[in-house]
This record gives sequence, structure tokens and C-alpha cells, in this order.
Amino acid sequence: MKRTKQDALTRRLKTTAIAAGAALAGGVAADAAVIGHTINETVGPNESFLLDLDGDGTNDFEFNGSTSFTSTSTSTPDGSTTFVTTTSAYASVAGLGDNRVLASGRFARVFSASESISAGAGDTAPFASLTSSFSGPFAGSTPKYLGLVFNTTDYGVVNGWARVAVPDGGEIFIESYAFETDGSPIHVPNEVPEPSTLLLMASGAAGLIALRRRRKS
Repeated sequence: MKRTKQDALTRRLKTTAIAAGAALAGGVAADAAVIGHTINETVGPNESFLLDLDGDGTNDFEFNGSTSFTSTSTSTPDGSTTFVTTTSAYASVAGLGDNRVLASGRFARVFSASESISAGAGDTAPFASLTSSFSGPFAGSTPKYLGLVFNTTDYGVVNGWARVAVPDGGEIFIESYAFETDGSPIHVPNEVPEPSTLLLMASGAAGLIALRRRRKS
């Protein structure tokens, strides 16, 4: 079953922009703005979730979780048959259109604190696995940073991240996401700021965006 970011927003979107948090961590220029949201969305096994990061009505990435079961039979010496069930699971992310995922081989790459995310930070791919057979770079309950490069209506091609974990087989947890509005590399924050700090940074980011749009008009 496919769900979209808008479905999640209706239920539990926290409209807290991550804004200058990543900008401060990476020393981004003053006229740039980092926009993001915390969504705390869980994608169950055999579900798909479509994410529109910039809210322009076009989905940018699709997250997929999958769990499958295979039963094999084995004959025993006494003539009876035993059945063994094998469970396999994987989680993946795909860029829609020309959108890309920063990858390392067939797996999505994990970015660590203070690293710079951009198309030049490694290989980009339209599709990458988060986990396979219960292991992989995003396996576990602790969210990690996934690098993204995608098209936006208002800002052109931008760099961003999504904070993602695969805690149980084919289940995906998407905690939050952010992107840099001026197309420059985005830095992974050293830590996630407190909600009160986020609100202050969101106000600053909104002012920056309004100022830039007035300059363009």
C-alpha cells in the first residue's frame, strides 16, 4: 500500500523546521537556509511511502519495506517431512524522476556528524538498499543520515538528508529530513537541537526565505 507525506502530515506532522540547526553546524552562508521537518513516520513491511520534501506537490523519493517467507520441506530418515520457514526482509529508497540517493555500491551511504552532503560527496544512484537480509548500513533502531540530491520547484537542484532507521526487518522509520535552499552542500548536524531552539531557528529561516524571494521579484 502506498502512502504519501501528506497522509502522515494529517496525522502527526510536527511543523518544526530544522532550519539553521544544520546551517550552524556546518557554517553555511548567512543568505542560505536549511528547511526541514520532523515527521516520525513508520513504513511497515510490504508498504511504500512517498515523500515530497519541498512541498511542491511532486513526490521526490519512495521508501519501500518488504518481508517475505519461504517454506522448504525436508524428508527425515523415518519417512516424515519437516518444514523450515525462512524469513527474508529488505528496505530500500528510490529517487523519483531525476532525483538521486548518495550510495556506496548497492547500499545507501550513511553520513556522520559534520560531513558535507552533495552530489560530489560520493556515488549517486536512482535506487539504493537501506538493508538486505536483516543487515545493512541503516539496520537498527538508531536513525542515521541518508544523503539526497533532488529537484525542487522554488530552489532548483538541492542537497538534503533524511534521518532513517530500519529497526525490524522490512520496517522503515523516517524521523526527519532537511535540505539546503541555495544548492550548496548541506552539513550533517552534530546533534538534534531541542524543540524550543528549533522554533527560533525556523523563524529565522522563514525570514531568510521571504527576503530572498523579495530580492528575486
